[in-house]
Amino acid sequence: MFTDDEFTLRYRFNKNTVIHLSDIISPALAPVTHRKYTLSVLEQIFIALRFYATGTFQGVIGDDINVRKTTVSRVVFKVSKEIAKLTTSPVYRVYLERLQKRRGMIVLA
Repeated sequence: MFTDDEFTLRYRFNKNTVIHLSDIISPALAPVTHRKYTLSVLEQIFIALRFYATGTFQGVIGDDINVRKTTVSRVVFKVSKEIAKLTTSPVYRVYLERLQKRRGMIVLA
């Protein structure tokens, strides 16, 4: 749908990072209802990332993807909560240490 550059511009993350994030937090975001239409895990992540990337009103994001403002609000809350939980995980700490080392290398270079 989007090229890699367009995707990164739109969501501020590359496709692989979004897929990895989806793999990690999908158990918590998986729909448990059997309604006619539920948002998939990726749709929920895209809504939240679009909100973070643009900082626009939730109603505008809902209009873009044809969901209600209240749905956007609930989704952003749920995804934000799950992302925040990742900051206490050992995997995140290792990632953060690697990132800091890389940044240190960039500063030294």
